[in-house]
Amino acid sequence: MEDHAAYRSTETVESPLITFVQCDMIIFLTVLPLQGITQEALSLYETELRFPTGQSIARPPAMELSGVMYSPDCGTALEWRDEKAVKVEKFWHAGRVIGTIAGLVAGIQVWIVLKEMAERGSPSVILSIACATKS
Repeated sequence: MEDHAAYRSTETVESPLITFVQCDMIIFLTVLPLQGITQEALSLYETELRFPTGQSIARPPAMELSGVMYSPDCGTALEWRDEKAVKVEKFWHAGRVIGTIAGLVAGIQVWIVLKEMAERGSPSVILSIACATKS
């Protein structure tokens, strides 16, 4: 605990209603050994990453992490085990796909509304036609 004394924070933000305490977090991560891939396939994958030749390679399984987040200031800890890591590229790709689909759906809905508005007369046109037929 003395090793982490430099991480201690005594800063507080005073507010008339609430006092906020700053909790600094220390994170300990462990990358678990890969399971479900042979040593030869992993070696081929690493060689292809280091010296790309364009050959198709085996896809490695997702990286699994275990870790602990610890706050010496607040005395709290959060532990997780065997969590599969998500690569940033996959996260952004999924976001782009969802955004594109949502944009297409919104565009189609706007197009349908505009088409219906063109086919139906507006209230002002209907009112002027009604007034013209009464006289």
